[in-house]
Amino acid sequence: RVLGTNKKQGLLAYDLQGKLLQELAVGRLNNVDVRANFKLGTQTVDLAVASNRDRNSLSLFSIDRTSGELREAGEIATSLKEIYGICLFQPAEGELYAFANGKDGRFVQYRLSAPDGVVEGQLVRQFSVDSQPEGCVADEQRQRLFLGEEDVGVWAVDARADQPATLNSVI
Repeated sequence: RVLGTNKKQGLLAYDLQGKLLQELAVGRLNNVDVRANFKLGTQTVDLAVASNRDRNSLSLFSIDRTSGELREAGEIATSLKEIYGICLFQPAEGELYAFANGKDGRFVQYRLSAPDGVVEGQLVRQFSVDSQPEGCVADEQRQRLFLGEEDVGVWAVDARADQPATLNSVI
């Protein structure tokens, strides 16, 4: 399945021929990212996380590993005033982090966990760029986060929550 956001109403799932398979009308989602092998209570699922612009939150979706069916798996409120982008970082088995950014340049990093079957997000770090960020992507092998800052360039920062968020120019 291929996931995408309809920036006016929700999350969409397509097959590889472009046929719409599922639509979840959960609000104005902007970006979505997916990681495999997330422990949701006693189940192991794939997890999709999207930035929800209606509620300035992270919308979470479990993906059934057999059928591919998406189900709402919760929501994590953020302190961002205008949430924009999202990306995930999975440094090791059993660990998952979400980076979300706001139009004001602020990034927040949450540790995601669900030992009791309810996804929780613990804020572990914040940092900023000077202007509006664009997308981001994590390199798990090198433990780096790459983030775009509109009209400025691309930055790299250590993705680990316990490390300083020193921005290094890439482009």
